[in-house]
Amino acid sequence: MRELTPSTTTRPARTIPRLTMTGMTIPRRRAQGPDVRGLPRRPAQEKNGGGFDKPFASATIWKAFKRRAPFRGSSMFFDLHNHTRHSPDSRVAPADLVMMAQRAGLAGVAITDHNSMGGVRDAQEAARGSFLVIPAIEVSTRSGHVLGYGLRDVVPRGLSVRETVERIVAAGGVPVAAHPYRFWSGLGDEGLAETSFPAHETRNGRTLRRGNERARERARALRVGETGGSDSHFLDEVAKAVTAIDAGDLPLDDVLQQLGQGKTTAEGTDRGAGATARYVTKAVSEWIGRGMRRI
Repeated sequence: MRELTPSTTTRPARTIPRLTMTGMTIPRRRAQGPDVRGLPRRPAQEKNGGGFDKPFASATIWKAFKRRAPFRGSSMFFDLHNHTRHSPDSRVAPADLVMMAQRAGLAGVAITDHNSMGGVRDAQEAARGSFLVIPAIEVSTRSGHVLGYGLRDVVPRGLSVRETVERIVAAGGVPVAAHPYRFWSGLGDEGLAETSFPAHETRNGRTLRRGNERARERARALRVGETGGSDSHFLDEVAKAVTAIDAGDLPLDDVLQQLGQGKTTAEGTDRGAGATARYVTKAVSEWIGRGMRRI
C-alpha cells in the first residue's frame, strides 16, 4: 500500500466581491487564517533588555485568530478600539497595527490612544489609502473613559462626561461610551446618566463577559447603537472584537454617520479569566508606577 504523506500546500483564500471606499478598491477575503509573514517580533520582558523573545509564530497567531469575531454576512468589519505606543500602556507601532488588521481581513481600524492622537498619522501613512484608519481618541473624564471618533485635535482629559461629549460633538466627532461597565475605567450608571451617547461599546475584547452583557442590555434599553473593539495593546489582540457596518462604499464620513445614527452592531470575544488575572497584576503595577494616578 502506498504510504500517504501530509500535504504542505495551503489553499488560496477564496475571494468575494471587492468593495470601493473613497475611490480605492478594498479586497475582502473570507477568513482562512492570517498571513503572518513579515510581522514583527513581540517585545521580550524588560528584564531581557527590551529585545525580542520570539516571533509571532503561526500557532500563536492562529490561536488568537480562532478567538476573533466571525467574519460573515454582507457586513464590513472595523476594530474601533486600538492602542499604540502613543499610549503609556502599549508598545505597538501604528504601522504594525495596520498590517495586522489588514491581514485579519478588517476594512479598517480606529486608533484610540489614551488622551493622544499621536499614532493616527503614522497609521494613515502606513495604510496608504487602501485601508480606512479612523482618527480617534480615548479620553479620560472624571468619571471614566469616553471614545471620540472623527476628531482632528485632542480633547482635554479631566473634564466631566457631559463637557467631554459636548467638545467631541462640537469638533464634528462622534462620542461613544467606552466599556461602560468595566471596573475602574468605565462610566457606570452614574457616568452614563450625565449625558446621552449615540452608541455604547458593548463588545470590548478586554472586558469581562458580564461587563459586556450589562453594556449591551443598557444600550438596547436606551435604543442606541452598539460598537465593538478589541481594546488591543498587543498585536495578537487585534480584531478580537469588531463593529459591523452594512457593506457598501464607506468613506470616513459614511462610517461616522452610521456611528452617529446608532446603526452599527458589535461582535467578538470577551476577556477570559486567565487574561483577567494577568491584566489586574499588570494594571496595579503600572498604576503604582504612575504614582497611583489613572491613565
